[in-house]
Amino acid sequence: MRVLFSGLISNKDALDALLSWGAKAVIITLGKDGSIISNGSGTYQIPSFKTNVVDTTGEGDVYCAAFISEYLRTKNVYISGLYASAAAESLK
Repeated sequence: MRVLFSGLISNKDALDALLSWGAKAVIITLGKDGSIISNGSGTYQIPSFKTNVVDTTGEGDVYCAAFISEYLRTKNVYISGLYASAAAESLK
């Protein structure tokens, strides 16, 4: 988001812009602050689950894979975001 929008707009405005371009769901990951997900019907703040960080290698990949997997099963972006956050944190 920083590169695409040069940090000039809020996360909410970035979500809205990407949705207006045709995305069905948009996720902005925020590291230790979790993530924000929007699908046009709602915007959800997903918490980061606190763990003792050892290595974050692959955490984003796991988040994405877990989100997609759960979304295909449930069609619910909020539940999928929680699932993805928990899965990514389990690597730590």
